[in-house]
Amino acid sequence: MAEALCARFAGAACVMDRSDVPGMAAAFNTGMRTVAGSVAGRPEETYVVVCNAGSTAAPDSVQALGDTLVARSLPAVAQINFLSLRTMDEMTGPGRWYAVGAAYYQTRWAFGFEYDLHRRNSASRRRGPLGHSYHLKGHGLALRLDTALDAGGFSTATPCEDLELGFRLALRRVPVQVVPVLEDTEHPTTATAVTAQKRYWYSGMIDVLQFHWLLPEDRAAQPWRFELSRLASVYRSAGCFLLGPVPYWILLGAAVALGRPVLAVLPFLNAALSAWLVRRAARLLGRPLPALRPAELVLLPAGILVWSLTRNIGPVQYLWSMARSSDRQGRLRATHLLHVEDSEKRSV
Repeated sequence: MAEALCARFAGAACVMDRSDVPGMAAAFNTGMRTVAGSVAGRPEETYVVVCNAGSTAAPDSVQALGDTLVARSLPAVAQINFLSLRTMDEMTGPGRWYAVGAAYYQTRWAFGFEYDLHRRNSASRRRGPLGHSYHLKGHGLALRLDTALDAGGFSTATPCEDLELGFRLALRRVPVQVVPVLEDTEHPTTATAVTAQKRYWYSGMIDVLQFHWLLPEDRAAQPWRFELSRLASVYRSAGCFLLGPVPYWILLGAAVALGRPVLAVLPFLNAALSAWLVRRAARLLGRPLPALRPAELVLLPAGILVWSLTRNIGPVQYLWSMARSSDRQGRLRATHLLHVEDSEKRSV
């Protein structure tokens, strides 16, 4: 498919990654080295852009990325953010509304946290002990070639290589420039695939605990800042992902214990608000969603609520695998294979 696509465009070439253990990190590093060997100097004016299997790389997104890079005087890093609603039509069967709820929740996270985080981090006045960059994503990530080479590309030693790269760039106080456009990317279409994806993501989030030996030179250069950033990463990613459902369970438990059912209504109202905010934002951004049928006015918030209550199943599964085995590489590979197998089932 890649070769057929490249054949349509002058100057395009398909580069194959022949790594023993293929993955996004290894593929990016192969492409980065290929580009570095083919451009005639000026790495500070050349970019390597990551668009993985779930990306659309729509013409308007590519145009917005190019315009942003030029308008912002060729920043070191730029990030496109995204919706996660492109595959909703493929969500069928008993677990459909669970997968739809997860997709809406992921989209609200992108709007409410990631987009604003990158916007604030791109401000030149941004100061603080944690620096600028954090929470990079493999979708629509643009790295200036000199920055990518200086960082050594993506790490192949950890599952979430984009988060690890953001951690290293934060230590170097490299800002992330937000690109004012949203891609519409794929999302797992079954409850099993959703859980497998979050389990895989969490394996990378909790792997921040291993950064002290994965990144010994960075730790030696700035020990206090390194550990402070590592603690912040544990809280922002691993801790919040694992403990996020707890407030909902407390409210439901209090509703039963105190005999106040109104407390149980609050999580549902929050889910309904999430659905409204996502749909309103999509409409304002020129990507209106189909109108909801009467039954869906209840089913959609219910799906978001059930996902909110159970979104730590994948993380708990990975923590259980950690308790059962001390073989880190074996755990990571098994988790990766589960994620890949569910992705392949969706694409067949």
